[in-house]
Amino acid sequence: MLLKDIDLGYVAGLLEGEGFFDATNRLCITCTMTDEEPIKKLFDICGGSYYGLHHHTKSGKPTYRWYIGRRRGSIELAKLLFPLMCPRRQIQLQAMLDKDKTQHKNNWTLVHGTLQGYESHKCRCNECKAAESRYRKNLKERKKIL
Repeated sequence: MLLKDIDLGYVAGLLEGEGFFDATNRLCITCTMTDEEPIKKLFDICGGSYYGLHHHTKSGKPTYRWYIGRRRGSIELAKLLFPLMCPRRQIQLQAMLDKDKTQHKNNWTLVHGTLQGYESHKCRCNECKAAESRYRKNLKERKKIL
């Protein structure tokens, strides 16, 4: 992920105040706001996913959400943001980075072209889709034999 210093500063500032750093198995970074423009800009800079009119607040205002998960670069973004964040946010980012290392250490790495890649890791690349398709085809053939 290549970001200009000014863009990285914008992202760090916005996520410092409005970001959520999820250190569970999902390892994602999200930002939800009632103002759409900062969310659009975050999406334009970092990619990820943008959800317009995600929910409404109690007062009825629409909210907009930006999300980036592991496959789209949340760990890489966490590493870039780390030195720019306050100590409280650094603790949250470090928890994400530690969880990522632990999961990789425990053979949690994605292997493309496998059924596990498709089902467990939710990978939808062509290789993993083909592996899932082969599995389903073989399963149908086995059921015919029985």
